[in-house]
Amino acid sequence: PERTWTVANYSDPEIVTDQASINAKFAGSPITILYLSNFIAQKGYLDLLNAYQRLDEATRNVIGLEFAGAFDEDADRRDFVERIAGDPRIRFHGKVTGEVKRTLLTASHVLCLPTRFREGQPLVILEAYAAGCAVIATPMGGIPDILTDGINGFFFPPGDIERLGATLAALPSQRDMLRGMAMNNHRTATHRYTVAAYAEGVESVMDKV
Repeated sequence: PERTWTVANYSDPEIVTDQASINAKFAGSPITILYLSNFIAQKGYLDLLNAYQRLDEATRNVIGLEFAGAFDEDADRRDFVERIAGDPRIRFHGKVTGEVKRTLLTASHVLCLPTRFREGQPLVILEAYAAGCAVIATPMGGIPDILTDGINGFFFPPGDIERLGATLAALPSQRDMLRGMAMNNHRTATHRYTVAAYAEGVESVMDKV
């Protein structure tokens, strides 16, 4: 019979922050939510934007959105930029790499991956853990293998803008919970999702083949 083994991926060691920095960012305001992925419809970036723009003004004043990634279509990029124009609480950075990417991750409180795809094991979630973020995501594909609702962050059904909006609206009152999630995620990243753990996992599988 065929057998399948799973080896957990690892996050970029350059992204790993420290717990003092995590504590410091959660002492500040507003809550910063980061979307870091490709800008295609099935990744759900418009679900996040729509959910945010439906929040009341007072809530939006204490939550900021950072969008980063590349568009496949210029028309989609123009439409998106027009929709966020004039709102300083929403920023679009385009494609980011290296230190710019690390800075966005480590400065953010929450990563949101509202994907409708059947994902594998998204690296961006592991990077968010290493950077000390809580995570809001959909339970698609392999995401539940690395994210537990209420422990690492929060799940919402794919495409459910109302549920996502309710999750966003609750964040400012959940700062202590988010800090605890971020700390837990950081510990998980530095113990489970490392290059050494990945190499050990691959070696273990090879020994069984």
